[in-house]
Amino acid sequence: MFFSSSEVSRARLLIGEEAYVEEAPAETEFPKESIENSLFGTKLLQSAALTLEEGDKIKKRILFVALLLACVSLLLKTFLPLVLIALHLVIEKGVLESRSKKRVDSFDKDYTAFLLSLASGVKTGLDPLVALTTAGHLFTKDSEMQGCITKLNHSLERGKSEEEAIREFAADIAHPDLRLFRTAFVLARKEGSSLAECLQRLARVTRQRQSFRRKILSAVAMQKLSAFGIGGCAIVICIIQATGNPEAIQTALEHPMGSKMLAVGAVLILTGIVWMLRMAKARLM
Repeated sequence: MFFSSSEVSRARLLIGEEAYVEEAPAETEFPKESIENSLFGTKLLQSAALTLEEGDKIKKRILFVALLLACVSLLLKTFLPLVLIALHLVIEKGVLESRSKKRVDSFDKDYTAFLLSLASGVKTGLDPLVALTTAGHLFTKDSEMQGCITKLNHSLERGKSEEEAIREFAADIAHPDLRLFRTAFVLARKEGSSLAECLQRLARVTRQRQSFRRKILSAVAMQKLSAFGIGGCAIVICIIQATGNPEAIQTALEHPMGSKMLAVGAVLILTGIVWMLRMAKARLM
């Protein structure tokens, strides 16, 4: 009978001969000296579920934009285009943060149902670990919760201990309540205490947090509308000035101080709008 290399490695781990070296897939591991890791950090890359191929695309985009702006700066003989490199990095980081937030929101949508189903299974006498590993059938295949449970099952199949697998459960999801869930689960497995009441309490706290978050979104909706209204009014005023008195706009643009003042005004308006939107941004804390 022939055995695969993974089965042999797992058998060696179980008998204590050597450490099991098979870990997460390589496409999610970024070298510490990589450009993406140094610019955005390992935690953000993991929470955004970025693969090595996507990381290479980001690196190529950053290098291309940097070279393009450097050439423009040499042609115009000014350092102003180089400032746009920092703006491009901010945009790339914002895309990663948005992707990470979408994963957290998708996980949070199923988190309460996951806790309640797990508590129900434990109450009926089911082993907590069995209830945890078999809870994936309750969720769709493309959901974040299903993916986290699948990774947990793979970790157990590779020979990792229960505590290690549970502590790595949804480790790449930046959800604030997951650490409490993992700690409670590990303590319950070690001490043999009942886990159902703790899971139900966690579900109630999660529901309260979700309700409070919805109230916050409703409260700051007017602030976001005000930011867009202020920006829209500024654009309308510019259009009225340009159509009503185009000679004055042309004179202001031709004057060295006038063009600078117009540029500073536009930057201040955009900065104010972005600042107000970031203040009203909802995050899972």
